[in-house]
Amino acid sequence: MRRISVFAFVLILTLQVCGQTDTLQSLPLPRVMDVIYQQKDSSRAISISNYLTKRARIEKDSAAVSWGHFGNYLYRKHPSNLPFLDSLIFTTKGLNNTEEIFGLITNAEYHFYDKNEFLEALSFYLKARSLSVEIKNEYYVRKTTSSVASIKFLAGEYSESLKLYHRYSQMEPEDELGLYFDIANCHYELKNIDSLSYYSKMGIRKSLEKKDTLKYEYFLRLNGVSQYMHGNYKRALDSLNKSRGFSMDSINLGSSFYYSALAYEAMGRIDSAMYYFKEITALNQDPEIYFPEIKNVYLRLYEQSKEKNNTGEQLYYVEKFIEIDSILESKSKGLISQVEKDYDIPNLEERKKSLQIALANKNYLTYLVVALSIMLILSFAAFFIRFFKQKGRLKAAINNPINYLKTIDSPKPAINLKRSKLPAELIKQFDSFFKRFELEKQFLNQAMSLQLLASSANTNTSYLSSYLNTYKRGYSNYVNRLRAQYAFTEIPKNPKLFIFTLDHIAKLYGFSSLRAFNRSFEKFVKIKPRDYLAQIRLRKDSGN
Repeated sequence: MRRISVFAFVLILTLQVCGQTDTLQSLPLPRVMDVIYQQKDSSRAISISNYLTKRARIEKDSAAVSWGHFGNYLYRKHPSNLPFLDSLIFTTKGLNNTEEIFGLITNAEYHFYDKNEFLEALSFYLKARSLSVEIKNEYYVRKTTSSVASIKFLAGEYSESLKLYHRYSQMEPEDELGLYFDIANCHYELKNIDSLSYYSKMGIRKSLEKKDTLKYEYFLRLNGVSQYMHGNYKRALDSLNKSRGFSMDSINLGSSFYYSALAYEAMGRIDSAMYYFKEITALNQDPEIYFPEIKNVYLRLYEQSKEKNNTGEQLYYVEKFIEIDSILESKSKGLISQVEKDYDIPNLEERKKSLQIALANKNYLTYLVVALSIMLILSFAAFFIRFFKQKGRLKAAINNPINYLKTIDSPKPAINLKRSKLPAELIKQFDSFFKRFELEKQFLNQAMSLQLLASSANTNTSYLSSYLNTYKRGYSNYVNRLRAQYAFTEIPKNPKLFIFTLDHIAKLYGFSSLRAFNRSFEKFVKIKPRDYLAQIRLRKDSGN
């Protein structure tokens, strides 16, 4: 009986494919590619892609053959899709048309976004740009110019990057605000203070016109930095404080805190400067998103703890400095290394003194070696404990997502009534407003900000911020917790999501970037979203 059922299923599937093939035969090849994009079922899209490749070979249409390879690359799972990426390059090579450019850019994006192989990506982008210029394809000239400028910036070639961005600005760019931000960042790295000030002010004006609160925050922060560099410390603090009212990104917050600390330090208010330096360490940033100035943060904190003769803090800040220096150095390999210029050479004399002290005191050296060995053993032990704990959490999350959310020890809203000076009626009004806010899932709005929320609640940001800090652990924690936990419970119910990238999924649930999604998911759900999706796919493929 079971064999009959299987046979019937195969027969029905065969008839469907045959019927579909008859329909496709009446369509021109470009129209078949459109049909592939319309498919919601990946297996059907792959079947049509194979048909397109086969038919295009018979009709000797090399461009259409490449379309079939791209369909297979797009809809097949990693890593089984990678051979089709190679085939895409092979079939488009030498065509000298948009298909060859598209193949080169597809490979460049794979190396850039998936592999973080920037030099390999740059090679493909440069070939694509050269061909785009040759055949006068304005769209791809714009796209490749912008992409090469981005890689040049990552490589520390800021002058070259700036030239390319200015060239790109003459090509009617699609994201004008993004371009101004990139140009401003180049001027920041090159210490062109007047130009940084010009583009930050222009960005503020344009972002207000377009009501883009995300870019408005970026430009406010850059304007604060330029004001600090000009020596206008009070204006700098004003811009930096305003920017933090819009920011939920720890990199931007870290940079804002850093320049606030420098401004207070320049004004002689050392306690305020140290407060903001410590605020940066409280952000608990992941190593992959450290910003370069963070080394200076731990160096300043170490020097202060040394003045106070606090041995415990000195040890902590030194260890963090060494750890971060190592991470930043490893990130720069293959692109640029400024470690010698920024750290090694100025500290050679300090190292020499340390070695002299170590040679004069062998007992201290022995103690240090033993202490470091113990720390290494404890680090390995902590790593394996975290590994097995994460594995256990992932299993529990897959088996029963709802129950898992109730049991995990994620940060909960901490009520601090001492900080609350709000009237009881206003608190009741806010309780009702946020109950409706959660019920209507307004937190999924990617453009949501404290200002927008205050407007919806018919109040000002000061009252709303006070309420959120008292009852919800602050605006960022509250909104990101709702988004992360909602995504956690909804993703298993929506198998269509699996054809999208993690970046696209993050934006569906209200996050402005993949980095913000990863950070919030790990903070409030205690597992990594990539591992969670992989386990769901595995269970779906196995039929459980």
